[in-house]
Amino acid sequence: MKSMTTAAESEATSLPLVGQQTLVIENDARGNRLRILDPHGQVTLSVEVAEAGRPVLRFDSGLQIRTEGHLEFEAQGVAIRGRDEVRIESGADAHIHAAGNLNLKGNGDVELQGKQVRVN
Repeated sequence: MKSMTTAAESEATSLPLVGQQTLVIENDARGNRLRILDPHGQVTLSVEVAEAGRPVLRFDSGLQIRTEGHLEFEAQGVAIRGRDEVRIESGADAHIHAAGNLNLKGNGDVELQGKQVRVN
């Protein structure tokens, strides 16, 4: 494990991982960062923790989650944003339920297809 301190009151510690990857932990006045670097020094995962904010996970080369079991997200609120596209697919039924209002909006065409389309 290698630890170094600079004049800017920043401290970094690095630890070699399997597959020629490296774990780097940085501490400075802005907060703490944990980064995993690939063998070429590119960041594949980083965790940023600031005193006033919530932790931020970054996956710079993409992220894929696979499970054979059930995957569930639960939070006070959930936001999903795609800069280019958002796609939700199901190999079987899909359900959307809102205890309050349900708003669908599109700045272009809104298309609804189905064998049967039922409207209240």
